[in-house]
Amino acid sequence: MDTNFFERKHIIECCWLAVLSSQHLIMLGPPGTGKSYLINSMCEHIEDTNYFQWLLTRFSTPEELFGPVSLKGLENDEYRRITANKLPEAHISFCDEIFKANAAILNSMLTLINERAFDNGSTRINVPLISMFGASNELPEVGELDALYDRFIFKFWLPYIQEGSNWCKLIAMGATSPPSWPGTTISLEELQKAQFDVMTVTLPEAIINTMRDIKMTLEREGVVASDRRWKQTVRVLQARAWLAGRNEIEEQDLELLCDMLWKEPEQRSVLVSKILSVTNPLDLEATKLYDDCLEVFTNFSPEVNESTKTEIAAKLKMALDKINSTLKIADPVKIKKMKSVQSTIKGWYRQVVEAIDI
Repeated sequence: MDTNFFERKHIIECCWLAVLSSQHLIMLGPPGTGKSYLINSMCEHIEDTNYFQWLLTRFSTPEELFGPVSLKGLENDEYRRITANKLPEAHISFCDEIFKANAAILNSMLTLINERAFDNGSTRINVPLISMFGASNELPEVGELDALYDRFIFKFWLPYIQEGSNWCKLIAMGATSPPSWPGTTISLEELQKAQFDVMTVTLPEAIINTMRDIKMTLEREGVVASDRRWKQTVRVLQARAWLAGRNEIEEQDLELLCDMLWKEPEQRSVLVSKILSVTNPLDLEATKLYDDCLEVFTNFSPEVNESTKTEIAAKLKMALDKINSTLKIADPVKIKKMKSVQSTIKGWYRQVVEAIDI
């Protein structure tokens, strides 16, 4: 699936982790970054499920999300909704511009997301919701939307495509037919079996202690998450370990906390720095090298002068030399991200060198 998207591999993985752990995920960012496209394509791989999608506005009504009031019910002095093909019957749902939700629908949505229940008239019914995916072009205003925002364990800020080569590939796709979504599918029954297996993954005491250390470190930096949120992260960590074929959570899984504990986007850099310094300092170094080299590479195009190309190539080569030296002495168990960054920077370096007139 990720071959049809650029610079979205991590969030695609986390969308599947959200489903495996029955958690919710929200994507923030400017319009046109493929938020709804991503969720729609993911659901193409899940069979036998009800999928509900809606674009909210300030004028959205409860009928749009929860179904119309039953006229037959009113004839019998019963107030209930016809929920067929609406949110209360969905296994997977996607609400675009979710923070446009008004007071008329907010409370019902909160109950549905958090408690997997819907009050249909005088009767509370259980709903089959596995995961709610939300999207918004902006952060919620402080106030009554805070509770809704907090229901999403995963939070992502999606920028536009950053790498020039990926942007060119994206534009080229516009001249071809819309992509299909080949690949493996999973049925609802298989998904439920996988969710059960996820719960068998063990949480070692050493990992709990590491999580405590991370919590204390983050709180000193002013990043505070509720006990409920910390508890919810465990199921996601179990899903990550299970997906990797392991039967217990390891330190490397804790990197996911970077996407689960922030409230303001600018807090994520603090999380990355502090969490990776505890779990894998090598990954922290890899992240910094990637960011630095990306900033350098964005100045490259075939049209820039030879002096600029040479300078860019020299900086990328310096980073590659540093990576090579680091890998020679690094723990082989902890070099996956550094190797990935090395491969990416090699590709950038090759593009620049090939464009230099010799």
